Amino acid sequence: MRIFLVLFFSITMLTLQAQLVNQGGTITVKSGATLVVESNLTNTTGSIVLESGATLEITGNFTNQATMNFNAASEVIFTGSSNSQVTSSGGTFGKVRVDKTSANVVLADDMIINGQLNFAGTNAKVVLGGNDLTMGSSSSVAGAGGSNYVVATGSGRFIKPISANSTLTFEVGDNDVSTNYSPLSAAITGSGYSSATVGVNLVNAVHPNKPGTSSDYLTRYWNVLAGGITGYSANLTGTYIAGNDVVGTQSLIDGASYNGADWDYTNAAHSGSTVSSTATNTDIGFTGFKKGDVVLNLTAYIEGYMDGGSMRPVLQNSGETGTGTQCDNLTVELRNATAPYALAHTF
Repeated sequence: MRIFLVLFFSITMLTLQAQLVNQGGTITVKSGATLVVESNLTNTTGSIVLESGATLEITGNFTNQATMNFNAASEVIFTGSSNSQVTSSGGTFGKVRVDKTSANVVLADDMIINGQLNFAGTNAKVVLGGNDLTMGSSSSVAGAGGSNYVVATGSGRFIKPISANSTLTFEVGDNDVSTNYSPLSAAITGSGYSSATVGVNLVNAVHPNKPGTSSDYLTRYWNVLAGGITGYSANLTGTYIAGNDVVGTQSLIDGASYNGADWDYTNAAHSGSTVSSTATNTDIGFTGFKKGDVVLNLTAYIEGYMDGGSMRPVLQNSGETGTGTQCDNLTVELRNATAPYALAHTF
């Protein structure tokens, strides 16, 4: 037997204090109505429908194993002071409000939000883990900052679509030791866009390919992956935590991107607690360290005057000033690799 639970009211509120399990029925929340579940909501074999303007408020876990049809103008609100685990099973959310107190929405699989993601609580976050959070083409983020943001320190990425030259902001941070909001801004330009997206996660650690000679660097890096963009270029700006993420002298640290083989310092700069640079590779790691820290190991075999089986110092033989162990003066010039091979440094 199919059970249909239809909610028509728009002013009153229906509250279910026990967990709600739907096994084959259809739960429809009409426009203007609110269904409050003060525990877990599990949809095993039925369907849940949220019409435009409908609201579903959940204190516990949301588990969809069947069909969910949520209008883009509907809203799911996660409340309470304990974590809510969310299983979408391929379903799409409209608006999502995280209105928790010192608790998080934790993804158990990938999540898609077509409306606004609103951080309305206190110390409330969305934790990705190994799952992606993908925003729709008309979606937005509100209330992020401080202690409210997307925790993206796992393998999952915070993904946003892009269809034309514009700037995307990824409201990400970590929750590893303390609250560390470290958003990344990406000003994207390209010559063509086809189902294009940019995804970001971050690591609260030193980039594994940081040049070993650099003594001024960040202990944080962002992974940026773009797809569907022809002629891709991104001006990246990352915000770090000055009290936690800096080794050495902060004012010497500029942005740099790693493409899997080489570091790119194009437009490398810094300002306050941000680093920036331009990347043209679609899959990079982005961090900050002092550029120009390079060691050149040079071996030179020097000719000289032989005297009794040993080399007489040329300086001494030429009447130049030098110690008894000095043979000659060497000048090392570093020049640009392209014509006219301008002198870059002399030692």
